[in-house]
Amino acid sequence: MRRPARGILTALAILSIMLGVVSTATAAGLPNGTYEVTAKGSQWSLTFNNGKYSVSKDGHKGVEGKYAITGNTITMTDTGGPMAQTGAHATGTYHWTFAAGKLTFSVIKDDGGRMQILTAAPFQKKG
Repeated sequence: MRRPARGILTALAILSIMLGVVSTATAAGLPNGTYEVTAKGSQWSLTFNNGKYSVSKDGHKGVEGKYAITGNTITMTDTGGPMAQTGAHATGTYHWTFAAGKLTFSVIKDDGGRMQILTAAPFQKKG
């Protein structure tokens, strides 16, 4: 009689661990790091770090900003840099997916120029 109870406890422990891993991966959201793409004849780098992002074009910093994620939706707001969008164009919202080291964006709402780069091709994660 002790064996079945022990088996059930073991199964519950394994299930709890598995659910914890899935929960952690989902809660993690967009992985921090640098992503690159070649678009419009230039090399673009996009770095995400705990709510802040930066964009470089051909090695030169162009934009800094902050972002918020809800599920697979990212809202990006430029806060500075020589290529930063301003006013009503400063914020854009996108659907994102990350799989096999590739980050892909599709526009939900953005009146600024960043859409041309973000949606040109998947970004490849560095490192």
